[in-house]
Amino acid sequence: LSVSTVTADAGYAYAKVFGALERRGIDALIPAKAEPIRSPVPLRRFRYDAKHDILKCPRGKILRPTRPVKHGRFFYSRSSECAGCDLASLCLSKGRVNKAVVVGDDYPALLRARRRRERWSEEDQCLYQRHRWRSEGFHGEAKNWHGLARAIR
Repeated sequence: LSVSTVTADAGYAYAKVFGALERRGIDALIPAKAEPIRSPVPLRRFRYDAKHDILKCPRGKILRPTRPVKHGRFFYSRSSECAGCDLASLCLSKGRVNKAVVVGDDYPALLRARRRRERWSEEDQCLYQRHRWRSEGFHGEAKNWHGLARAIR
């Protein structure tokens, strides 16, 4: 028995989950979370180019990958490019003359999942609705009626 499609709630909408499912050739029907906005110029305004492995800021300047971290890599801009930018005071990494952004290892998979969510077919919608009443319904019953309120996943 091979799995072709997986449904889950937004609690599983992480880049590493989408990436792992893609590598196995499994369609993920998981509503991707919106990016948390922590800056007037959030990460979603930066464009990742997977082919050339670069990140472009909203003004078109290029950030290049450098050192890896546990879950991704840092992308840095040149301080000379950020110096004359009108967004420099609002942009990420406010205390720095250049910008530093961490992009997760499976970030392209997350971007694809967000785009796919916008164009779910009617069949995809039905599968996800079935997941909601089947899985979430049973979990809700277990938590409310059977004392499993502290159980997760």
